[in-house]
Amino acid sequence: VERGETVLTVDYDELIPLAKQAKMVGEEGAWKKEREAIGGAVSRLLENIDGAGSNDEAVPYLWQLKETCLVSGNMAKVTVLVDDNNYLSSMRKPWHKLARDRSAGFCQIFVCFLFGFCLGLAWRESHPPGWVTDVFGFC
Repeated sequence: VERGETVLTVDYDELIPLAKQAKMVGEEGAWKKEREAIGGAVSRLLENIDGAGSNDEAVPYLWQLKETCLVSGNMAKVTVLVDDNNYLSSMRKPWHKLARDRSAGFCQIFVCFLFGFCLGLAWRESHPPGWVTDVFGFC
């Protein structure tokens, strides 16, 4: 990302509250529906990146995405960072399509960590400050 670009961060865990995620586990098609809603909001935001003509109330997740959008000047050049594993190809297809429709590029970044390190990070995220966080020895 170059200086002066606009960056939009799409973090499913931030957009969908954990309580809602827990309920969605047992609902058939719930995750797909939420992913589609988030993708639609990203598309709508990119169409109206300057804020004109977008109705936050009518499009779920739009206002939350606007809050994560770091506008640094050049609104013609936007980098969208999707924080998700996109494990299944069906999860990646909408992002490929969005990039293709906007004549943009698409890139996946794979980050590899040791399993124990990931456990330590997950444990620290699930405990509030003040808890002993060096149980796994990764602090």
